[in-house]
Amino acid sequence: MNMVQQISKAAQDAPSISSSALLVSFKVTLPTFRRKDKKATKEVTHNNGADRKVVNVTKALLGECEEYRLLNTHVGDTRNNSYYARTLPWHDKGARFLTTVAHFDFHEDMTDRINTGYELWDKFLNVYEYQRDVLAKQSLGALWNPEEYPTLSYLQDNGFKMWLDYDIIPDAGDIRVDLPAQALEYVTSQVQQGNDARLNAAMSDLWYQLHDQLNVFIKSLHVDDTTGKGNRVYDTVFERLLALTDMLHSCNVTNDPQMDAMRRKLSAAIGSVSTDAIKNSPTLRENTRNKLTEALNSLPSLNM
Repeated sequence: MNMVQQISKAAQDAPSISSSALLVSFKVTLPTFRRKDKKATKEVTHNNGADRKVVNVTKALLGECEEYRLLNTHVGDTRNNSYYARTLPWHDKGARFLTTVAHFDFHEDMTDRINTGYELWDKFLNVYEYQRDVLAKQSLGALWNPEEYPTLSYLQDNGFKMWLDYDIIPDAGDIRVDLPAQALEYVTSQVQQGNDARLNAAMSDLWYQLHDQLNVFIKSLHVDDTTGKGNRVYDTVFERLLALTDMLHSCNVTNDPQMDAMRRKLSAAIGSVSTDAIKNSPTLRENTRNKLTEALNSLPSLNM
């Protein structure tokens, strides 16, 4: 029995998905402050005999604005290390799967990050006009065009938004339209099949992430037999593995015994250690590596 079949079987006796999880979308609007300069592109292609179809002159309107860079970095970090890291895929490039068990901590963390985003935006607005009228004008020279910049008042009202959207996962029988019996049966079946397929994909994604992260961390624990020197152990990799271990519990809406067994195995291996302890103890390093290697080998077949 492969992994997808195991998940499907476990799902038969599990609570309904709609009562165990919800959908969440993280959304951001942030001006890029990058513009294609048609006039400069025309001049460059003409002076160099180049084809306009393959050459574009694009300007960073604010140059190297530190306040904007910090905001942009924060948005990316929030998306990658909180939103993506603590949810699972559901709709293709759309809403993501979040269990009700994990919702409180997730929402608290994301709310803090969103508030920080607005604080960074306010700091950027405080320097925007100086960046636009002085620094950008100096760095862009003849390419500076005041008409390409939004006004400060416009940015204050429309420039930046960072928010979460939540939605329910519909039950197969939750059809709130007047359909003939045959059509209702078909639509209900399609909703259930869609939910099952997405749940299988979400759980598979969690297993794949765990497989990759275990591989990375096990390699970092390796010690060269000749030199006796160990590879570098990164805190970020260790923390990500801990987070995935927690997700084996919070995302186990199918009550999959294999997933719970893996969580307990990983918790026993790394739940009470730290990267500092591993770095300072060759014995602990080797023991942890052996335990994680055993866990990696006991993962369900991923057909990789």
